[in-house]
Amino acid sequence: STSITAVDGDRFLSSITFRNNDTGEVHTEAFEEGSFGIFVFAGTDPVVELVRPFVDLGSDGGVMTNESMETPTPGLYCVGDMRSKRLRQAITAAADGAIAGSEAYRYVTERG
Repeated sequence: STSITAVDGDRFLSSITFRNNDTGEVHTEAFEEGSFGIFVFAGTDPVVELVRPFVDLGSDGGVMTNESMETPTPGLYCVGDMRSKRLRQAITAAADGAIAGSEAYRYVTERG
């Protein structure tokens, strides 16, 4: 029952704004810049509205990535059911997450 309505930051994310879809209440949480990421649960049908302007979509509606889970947008990685792929299972999503996590760490540390 919660939606992300905004994210903010200079070079990396530093805050995220949520809306409770039941009550309409909105609140923002701030963090040290670059200390958090956003992981989107997509279910069986990829839900890509949040990233659609920044990615390419496959014929299944999922986000196209390379083997490192990178999208065409530098620093934007996509994993799990949101990704365009043949097998959608928790185990493959976990593997995607491990790959993307290590690649995102490399991206941040090499540019930091």
